[in-house]
Amino acid sequence: MSPATRSVQVIMMIQAAFGLIGGLLSTALLVGATIEPRDTAWTLYLLHGSGIAVALLVGWLASRWRHRRRKVWIAALAAEGFLTLGYLLILIIDSDLSVRTLLNPNLLLPGAALLLLLLPSMRSWFER
Repeated sequence: MSPATRSVQVIMMIQAAFGLIGGLLSTALLVGATIEPRDTAWTLYLLHGSGIAVALLVGWLASRWRHRRRKVWIAALAAEGFLTLGYLLILIIDSDLSVRTLLNPNLLLPGAALLLLLLPSMRSWFER
C-alpha cells in the first residue's frame, strides 16, 4: 500500500471517529434539552442522525480499503467531495469565507483526502 493510500485511509478513520463522537455528544445534549415545538425536535434529530450516518459511511469505506475495488474508490471520492463541498457551501452562505476559516479541520481533512484520492497512483492502486 502506497503512503498516499495509507494517508487517505487514516484521514477517513479520523473523520469517522470525530464524526461519531461529535454526533453522539450533540445528540445526547439535544435529547436532554427541552425543545418546543416538538416538530422542530424531529428536524434536529434528523440532522444529527444524518451526520452520524455520514461518519459511519466514511468509516465503513475506510475499513473496505484492503479490497481494492474500484467501487470503493468511487464511493470514497464521492463522500469526500460531498464533505468538502458541503462545508465550503456553509462557509459561503455564512459569509465567513477567509483564510482563517479555510484552515479548519472540517475543510482540511476531507479536502486533503479528496486531493490524494485524485492522484493517478491512487487510481491505479484501486484498479488491480
